[in-house]
Amino acid sequence: MINLVNVALDALGTLALGGLGVAGLILGSPRSFHKKFNFSVEIDGITVAWFMSAGPLEAELGVIEQREGGNPVVANQSPGLYKTTPCVLKVGASDNDELWRWWESVIDAESGTGDVEDAFKRNMAIVQKDRNGAELRRWNMSEAWPSKFVAGDWDATSEENVIQEMTVVFKRFKPAI
Repeated sequence: MINLVNVALDALGTLALGGLGVAGLILGSPRSFHKKFNFSVEIDGITVAWFMSAGPLEAELGVIEQREGGNPVVANQSPGLYKTTPCVLKVGASDNDELWRWWESVIDAESGTGDVEDAFKRNMAIVQKDRNGAELRRWNMSEAWPSKFVAGDWDATSEENVIQEMTVVFKRFKPAI
């Protein structure tokens, strides 16, 4: 019975769509999805822009649940604290020491020997590019600063380059519109 219904629907669709059939129905226009491999990272005052990887870029709202005596089954829910996940930047080690100097500025500010509090915070952006290098989308992060620095991992049997990692925390992120 179900097969007869499908055949009838397909026949009707073929007639209505000028021979395309129900299976050939295309709604809307085709989409092109952004590829992960072409991006740059912009950090105020730092010229290192091409990283191996950057991410994740995510935020979460906590959920506050409050139960009331009149309705013990269903809890009232409201948004709680906003928090972001730290973003990890990975780059091949080179003689460029700008990321290290940014890291040191945080340490110096915390120990009271360098920058004043918050002077080390910078704006940052992950810029998605197309295959030709044109900007597709920009994600801006505010008040970013490094919370962890990995200088590298060495292995005499490896055939890989040394990779530096910097974990960056930030206040908020949003797309540039």
